[in-house]
Amino acid sequence: MLCAKTSSTSEEVIRKVMLQWERPPSLVVFFLSNPVYKMWAKRKVSRLDIKPGSIVLDFGCGTGIFSYYLAKKVGPHGRVFAIDISESLIQLAKKQLKRCLNVEIKLGEIWQLDFDPESIDEIFIHYVLHEMPQKKRYKAVLEFLRILKKAGKIRIFEPRPPHGIPVKGVEAIFKRAGLKQNQLNLSWRSFSAVYLKK
Repeated sequence: MLCAKTSSTSEEVIRKVMLQWERPPSLVVFFLSNPVYKMWAKRKVSRLDIKPGSIVLDFGCGTGIFSYYLAKKVGPHGRVFAIDISESLIQLAKKQLKRCLNVEIKLGEIWQLDFDPESIDEIFIHYVLHEMPQKKRYKAVLEFLRILKKAGKIRIFEPRPPHGIPVKGVEAIFKRAGLKQNQLNLSWRSFSAVYLKK
């Protein structure tokens, strides 16, 4: 069975906390294993118009909860690349995703992983950009542009200040890289956007 159920979950919003430990503290793991959070992540992915058979990159996958549902979304003929810079989170992702036959897990910075040009249909980014040093954000977006297929999509979900970065700051980075904003949804504490490769 593709992506049989597992017990681990993740939450990018506490990524910075988890990076401070080789093994995340038990209370954090307990929080992330909450069935309510699993249901929320599942519903969030189910609402995305990702086509079966798509090749999707989960940028900053954490321990893999979104990768898990993205893998189910793209189906057996699709593929998900789950990447993160944290070795401890990647180890948890391997446990989470060990039964997902259509997921490949990679450790490292996006520009170090040698993806082929125009090889990815969609890039999924959940609560990651605001955790990156400012200088690395634009470098990452340029790499997204290189590996995305023509008309490929970047879907981002980010917190707004004070914990996140301003919407206009994100818009400026993607505009500078030559990506077109196709969709923007705002709430008082977060926002989501879709960018297209022209």
